[in-house]
Amino acid sequence: MCEAAGELNKNNSDISQCGVSVDGTWQKRGHTSLNGCVSALSVDNEKVLDVEVMLKMCRICNSSSNRAHDCVKHIGSSGCMEIVGVYRMFEQSEKMRNLQYVVRS
Repeated sequence: MCEAAGELNKNNSDISQCGVSVDGTWQKRGHTSLNGCVSALSVDNEKVLDVEVMLKMCRICNSSSNRAHDCVKHIGSSGCMEIVGVYRMFEQSEKMRNLQYVVRS
């Protein structure tokens, strides 16, 4: 994914705009799945730029060990996993990939 982003951003010091298409999928049909993911695909070079995995359960929280960790489980309905995932990807795109994702119509 870093290589795909590098192809679009030849000058790594500046942030480039990149048109993306986003899509989400779930482990099972309907809006009852506990797991899902969202991906961002470049419309310029047709490669995957980013993936956000969404989980409604945290194995560490549910285990008997009390390890300190940053829990990133999704809180909310399964139906809004895609929206939250897209928001997270767009929010982190400049810092992680030096790209500003834009939706082109």
